[in-house]
Amino acid sequence: MAVIIGTDSYTDEAALSAYAAARGLTIAGDTTQLLLRAMDFIETRSFVGTKATKVQPLQWPRSGVTIDGWSVASDEIPAKLVKAQIEVALSMDASSDPMATEGRAISSTTVGSVSVTYADKSEVSRPKIDMALVGLVRDGIEVVFI
Repeated sequence: MAVIIGTDSYTDEAALSAYAAARGLTIAGDTTQLLLRAMDFIETRSFVGTKATKVQPLQWPRSGVTIDGWSVASDEIPAKLVKAQIEVALSMDASSDPMATEGRAISSTTVGSVSVTYADKSEVSRPKIDMALVGLVRDGIEVVFI
């Protein structure tokens, strides 16, 4: 099964493979599954603007969006969004799934009497994904907290 651009993906398997190859990366996983899982993450973001139509299956295209001072057409899928989906897919392929539940970071330990203190939140930084989403999500960069 291949992804359908505009229905369950913003890009296709060929674009994912070409992007990876241009950077010397080898994709180990199934490209269709990676793109679909990446969409699960992308679609949870809080995007600027509003959906172009109320019946569209995905969050994009959107109206009322300006990126870097330029208006985005209400039928356009920004290249930054495609790049973000690809970066998420590559991150997942490299076993760094932004949707995964991760353990909290240990903020202190004690050996005598065994005491462990956990931080309330651990910030996960994924700069390539975050930078690809700048201008697309509300309040700029969205950082994932676990």
